[in-house]
Amino acid sequence: MKSNISKGLCGKIDKSMTMEEFDIKYILLNNHFAKDDAIFHFETYGEELEFVKKHDNNKIWTIVDSDVNNNMYLVNGFRILNRVGYIVTENAWIEDIEILYHEDNIEDWFYKTLTLISL
Repeated sequence: MKSNISKGLCGKIDKSMTMEEFDIKYILLNNHFAKDDAIFHFETYGEELEFVKKHDNNKIWTIVDSDVNNNMYLVNGFRILNRVGYIVTENAWIEDIEILYHEDNIEDWFYKTLTLISL
């Protein structure tokens, strides 16, 4: 389901995609440290952080918390400010983008509609 989402951190909206479409384009790596095989995000500390840092920056996405409409974003690259976690993908991103998704229930985050915002 596509949605019209308000302006994000940078105020520009490019296009929207579902998290499923994001996974098809970038191919999320499973967190092999987690007990649940369906977990794709990595923690911001310990062995999970060290694992993330071993990857090329253009395959890392940072989940950041924002004051903008109380949303969370996936921002391409390794970031520290307001980080909640990381996602690592098989395919590299080419351009600077951030991805907005509405967090109603963290358990359902994979199915949320995302909006790509050009930086």
